[in-house]
Amino acid sequence: MGGGYAAPTPFVDEVEATGLGSLLPLRGLRAERAITESLDAKWASEDWDVNFSVFDSQIRDALTVQGMSGSKLELLNAPGPRRAPGAEMLIHYVAGPLQVIGSWSYIEATEATFSGSRQDAPLVPRHSGELGAIVESKKRGRVGLEVGYTGRQALEDDPFRRVSEPYFELNALGELRIGNVSIFLNAINLTNVRQTRFDPLVRPTLGLGGNPITDVWAPLDGRTFNVGVRAEL
Repeated sequence: MGGGYAAPTPFVDEVEATGLGSLLPLRGLRAERAITESLDAKWASEDWDVNFSVFDSQIRDALTVQGMSGSKLELLNAPGPRRAPGAEMLIHYVAGPLQVIGSWSYIEATEATFSGSRQDAPLVPRHSGELGAIVESKKRGRVGLEVGYTGRQALEDDPFRRVSEPYFELNALGELRIGNVSIFLNAINLTNVRQTRFDPLVRPTLGLGGNPITDVWAPLDGRTFNVGVRAEL
């Protein structure tokens, strides 16, 4: 169990997207105070390493932004705590030159509204996970694959949808070693997931503080390939 606090700062996501010119002067803000709790368990053998955690975090007097007239923003303390209970699992398996790593997390992040209700915190996926495998030889090189999953996320002030779409990303890497020379290739986002395939990025009307684009909840770049050569002298 732990805790801490942070002094109010104007550098929140909404202000960083539009600039300080859209923010009204700060008035009467209280420091954010955080409390975290966690319980961890681990099991290990010669080939396996399994870690499991359950946790809960709470932020009191969390900073929140409200839109005002004239495309202005006002920074306020939330009327209730921001809560994020969840669980996480990490599995590592090794068999000779093969390594496999898998992870999964569940976070139920919610925040208080000024109407007295609670809602899902934006841009926090309820479920996410990764599974990766790599085969490596010190003499010949290595090859690996990684697949990642990002679940649905609540969206705030989005004109196209209130909840994002889930998506998978596939990444690959390869390295060939020839003497003191290594040739490598990285392939990122082979599934070609892009937010603009779901909705436009530019809003039909300006958002909070005059922001012309929506929040980013998926990759903006499509498939990306990097090729390089490294020599050891």
